[in-house]
Amino acid sequence: MSSSAAAAAERFARHTVYNGIAQFLPQLVGLVTIPFLLGALGVAAYGVWALVNTLVVVFVSLDGGVSTSAQRFYALYAAQRANDLAVRLTTSALAFFIGLTGLLVLLGGGLAQLVIAVTDLPVEVVGGAEFLLRRLGLVVGMLLTSNLLLGYLRAHNRFALIAVATALSQTALCLTLWLQRDAVTLETMFYVLVAQLGTYAAVMAGGMGRHLVSIRGRLATRVQLREFWGYASRSIVVNVSGLALLQAGPLFVAALAPIEQVGYLGVATQLASAVRSFPMFALP
Repeated sequence: MSSSAAAAAERFARHTVYNGIAQFLPQLVGLVTIPFLLGALGVAAYGVWALVNTLVVVFVSLDGGVSTSAQRFYALYAAQRANDLAVRLTTSALAFFIGLTGLLVLLGGGLAQLVIAVTDLPVEVVGGAEFLLRRLGLVVGMLLTSNLLLGYLRAHNRFALIAVATALSQTALCLTLWLQRDAVTLETMFYVLVAQLGTYAAVMAGGMGRHLVSIRGRLATRVQLREFWGYASRSIVVNVSGLALLQAGPLFVAALAPIEQVGYLGVATQLASAVRSFPMFALP
């Protein structure tokens, strides 16, 4: 084997390990924290927590394919050394995410009342559910931004940094839970999410600071947007199909059964996801 081939094989193996860590660690932490959260929150509140997580996934998946398509275009611009186009894409995507976040925050009150009206919630969890649902837009915005940063780093083969960001974000999650261990509520879980996603985004942003400081308010050109949308619009079909297969269950259960059943379904889903995640996503 030539030296260049050996170096490529070593790099591929290293990236696979880093990517495996980034994909599997959140699943491991999720499994470990299930008993704690069930005991601290109670089954009904855990069901609300599972439902909120499902709604976050739904709204993130309906972003028009922006966050999932960005990685392809970042890789393309990197190969072409078109740094200006990459900066314009980042600026436009962040502007879109800020607008979407603002819209969801404005609609948060109505969304909270709708969800509470169509679900069977015990009185003791209604206040916490409303608190989380009103702030759903902030969580969606943070997650979309994190996905955009993740796409940039993947396109530039920064898998080690992604693994570090994942490890630190999971540490922040566990630390926040431990500090609040005697008073874990649905309101507390919002701040757990903020600590986790904020750490994740901050570490990734720090690793791509040169790119971010290049932002000067220059939005993507019309031609660039047309090319991007032509690709991103096709991914919407995939996103909607994934939603129908993976996220419809908790929504139907929430509407037709007591919220405790959503909690049980959430535990089962998380277990199944952890089992399949490592072999499925380890390869970069």
